[in-house]
Amino acid sequence: MKDYNDFIEGLQEKKKDLNIKVEECEINKLLEEGITKLKKIEKELNDKFIEREDVIKDCMRALVIGQHMFLYGPPGTGKSLLISNLCKRIKASKYFQWLLNKTSDPSEILGPYSIKAIEKDRFLRKTQGKLPEANIVFLDEIWKSNEPTLNILLPILNEKIFYNDSKIIEVPLISMFCASNEIPDDDSLNALYDRIIFREHLDYIKDTDNKIKMLKNYVKGRRDEEASLETKISLEEIYTIQNKVKDVEISDHIYLDFIKLMEGLKREGIIISDRRKNECLKVLQGAAILEERNYVVVEDFEALTNVLWTELEDVAIIETQITKVINPYDDKVNDYMRKFNEIKEEIDSIQNKDEKIRSTIEGKVSIENILKKLDFLIKEAESKRKNTDSMIEKKNYIKDYNKKIMKEVLGIDFNHEF
Repeated sequence: MKDYNDFIEGLQEKKKDLNIKVEECEINKLLEEGITKLKKIEKELNDKFIEREDVIKDCMRALVIGQHMFLYGPPGTGKSLLISNLCKRIKASKYFQWLLNKTSDPSEILGPYSIKAIEKDRFLRKTQGKLPEANIVFLDEIWKSNEPTLNILLPILNEKIFYNDSKIIEVPLISMFCASNEIPDDDSLNALYDRIIFREHLDYIKDTDNKIKMLKNYVKGRRDEEASLETKISLEEIYTIQNKVKDVEISDHIYLDFIKLMEGLKREGIIISDRRKNECLKVLQGAAILEERNYVVVEDFEALTNVLWTELEDVAIIETQITKVINPYDDKVNDYMRKFNEIKEEIDSIQNKDEKIRSTIEGKVSIENILKKLDFLIKEAESKRKNTDSMIEKKNYIKDYNKKIMKEVLGIDFNHEF
């Protein structure tokens, strides 16, 4: 009998192991398909919304880590259109959008109190069709609202809960997107502002070719012929990715590089709250999983560019500090590029032929010196396994300009390699 019982227990253990393997296989499939779909959605949104690459990339990151975004820019830059279009690509998702103002009441976004419940001394909100039941939320002109309405958002943003008749209710919120044409300057709004992790600046389309593409997209979009071709992702796939993000590894050297970045920003007068520092780690994990990695690399720090600024003036400083951590060679290259651009601007601005010849000859020596320094820098970076694609591209740009200006001004077909 003992042998029989052992046999049955063995079968049950094998069945359990098999079920676990099947479950893991299903999870991995959801993960792979979900990431593939997010990449397709990102491409499709970039085709539809022009000059919004960084914003759309961060939208994908916001979804996979379940965080929120502030869209800053003037009216008519497509903020609400972008987010509603994103939500349409999430199967069976609920979308809530509202325009806030100074007189906004919490009931507008959470739902009104039930009259029948009040008669029984209960304060129960009717949440049907309101924010507590939405997966994606867009709140326009958020900083124009009043303090009571905004304060009620804090637990929803931070813990994804709200209190209904003194009971804690979990909300199915994936990401909340908030928009305004101003940055909050009231200290009472700092707590809410700090909980919105991604901060994006949107402006009107600048490039002429992109303007034409935008106008064509608008005309094409009115026919609505491509709606059936849009990639859709399921809520289950998003939740699977969010769960896997937690398992993305962060090594000690990444923690040290992160501390170095925070200290560099502090020296520049940019102070990051401890809460936001912790949230930055989620962003790094989300950036890694979208690149189909289960570990963070230092290059993922680029994902923090639109997480760390409070004022737009901070962005250039943050980009410089991130570059120093990711690839210190890039910082030196940028310095050489600044020197080259000064030389180029001086030569290009001269109209007098004799003066242009003199300036070109003088500039040639300085440009060759810059190219030699770039060569040395590229070799050193390659020896330390740093990505040098951008460095080589900038070097070739300088070389091409040098050849071009020598031929145009001096009549010399200059093909000397440095």
